[in-house]
Amino acid sequence: MQRISTDALVDTVKKQSLKITTTGRTPGCFSTDGTKLLIVAELYPDFQPVIAILDIRLNFQADNFQSVTLSKLVKVPNLSTEDRIESCRFIRGNFYLATKDGGFRINTEGVVTRLFTTWAKDFFEKEAKIYATGFNGGDFSVSTDNGVTWRKVPGGSELQYVEVANGQVFSQIQRGSIYGLADSALAKVRQINYNAGFLLNKFDVYSDVKYFQKKYYFNAGDKGNRVLATDKVLIK
Repeated sequence: MQRISTDALVDTVKKQSLKITTTGRTPGCFSTDGTKLLIVAELYPDFQPVIAILDIRLNFQADNFQSVTLSKLVKVPNLSTEDRIESCRFIRGNFYLATKDGGFRINTEGVVTRLFTTWAKDFFEKEAKIYATGFNGGDFSVSTDNGVTWRKVPGGSELQYVEVANGQVFSQIQRGSIYGLADSALAKVRQINYNAGFLLNKFDVYSDVKYFQKKYYFNAGDKGNRVLATDKVLIK
């Protein structure tokens, strides 16, 4: 792991700098190849919420940073403060930002499009379609043209904060809460029958689910220090 130098986030000519905090649910996200990083920050001394895209040069093995430079800096008038960020995703060549101020699509050149004005919770991809969840179940939307146009899904959905693993869609009611599994219509979230020995206390914090070598891995524990591995997800 390598720390990003603050020199990449400072413009000494304009006497501006970026302040990155973790008051939101996520500070940003990487592109699929790891060469771009989108972060939401405050531009000082203007105290203006901005979206910054950093260009990252990787070494030959692609396991370490060689350099980090500020590529694009975009002010977003419709974005109140960074603590309103719900999630950041990179899907099919574009960044997607879900916030309490709406949903945004940002291409790698820094062009921002506001997709929704209502509270957006998360974005995810399934079967070449991009979905957006919202504060209200009726705000569940889908795009079939790579995020250009959107339509509401009839009947809505119970999905909130989503992770997709091996084509299965998992959802949390709140960040850190136990995962449920979406049905095939993406309308309902069903309870998962977890290993009883894994749920040790009510303070467990669930932070991720991945599929690797034919097993599902759930990261949990009050410090994210325990992992449940299973080859099949069973429903109660």
